[in-house]
Amino acid sequence: MKKEIAALLATGMLLVVTSCDKPPEESQTETQTETTATSTTQSEETTTESETQKQYSSDVDSQMELIAQNYVYIKSDYFSYAEAYPDAAFAVTDLDHDGRLEVMVTSIQGSGMFSNSFFYEISEDYSSLERLMVDGQEKPDEAGDFLMSRDTEDHVVLYDCYKKDGEYYYLLEDVISTGWSYKVIMYYAYTFSDGVTRNFMGGCEVSAERTDDKTTVDVWLHGPSNTYFESDEAYVEYLKSYFSDYEKQNSCEVKWMKFSDETDFAAAIAESYKCFNPNSRSEATITFDYHYFFDTVYGEGGTVDVEYVIKDS
Repeated sequence: MKKEIAALLATGMLLVVTSCDKPPEESQTETQTETTATSTTQSEETTTESETQKQYSSDVDSQMELIAQNYVYIKSDYFSYAEAYPDAAFAVTDLDHDGRLEVMVTSIQGSGMFSNSFFYEISEDYSSLERLMVDGQEKPDEAGDFLMSRDTEDHVVLYDCYKKDGEYYYLLEDVISTGWSYKVIMYYAYTFSDGVTRNFMGGCEVSAERTDDKTTVDVWLHGPSNTYFESDEAYVEYLKSYFSDYEKQNSCEVKWMKFSDETDFAAAIAESYKCFNPNSRSEATITFDYHYFFDTVYGEGGTVDVEYVIKDS
């Protein structure tokens, strides 16, 4: 079952193993150490050195160095909330296109595919790395399945991207399973300007029961503001039209690296960002047709008849 769900997930936000041909533009930065000399006696002069606090800049290399210096902070912060998520991955991005790099740390655990994600960004004065608020609160994000795989190393995930009023939005799925009988697929539009905002789009909730000759699946097709759709057609059409007044962007490729003490963090930061590509020509295809997900699960490869019963509340 776990393999089936993982395979289905991979069809949502395309999982691509790839090499990186075009790294983002990078430049070099220089730092200076100030030295002061003090005369202690008329016959003897002692020179002492005191390094000023490290100064970072908007230069990409400088930002990556600042991220690398924050490994202990990120690890302590993330695992203080996600102690039960030992297998984590991270990626370096600029999803809001403001020139300040972000670090995403995430993990998917258990047969329920439960996600836990933290987001960090270089501060406006390039002096620190700050955790971003999620919907205005200091909490981890437990919705979007950013990783879309339990494999935490050396792969690229492709995300659909849209733009509206100068902000960039990314389509994310959230898959939850609490056993064979109950599963949920929800969809969100994420934006990363002024913190992280999740815009709930809609989703499908199912509860299944097996009898001798078939499986009956009750289906709730959720829309915004606690509304329900009465047909598959209305539900799919609504989700497809959600971004109708947004400007479609090229897909965004994000490379995820293993987040652990065994990883050369500085090298992994450089590799992840080198492969960050907000202008991918590849297509990320997400289907809103819940039959695609659940026919295989409940139909057991076509050997069992499945009846879907749409509920309106």
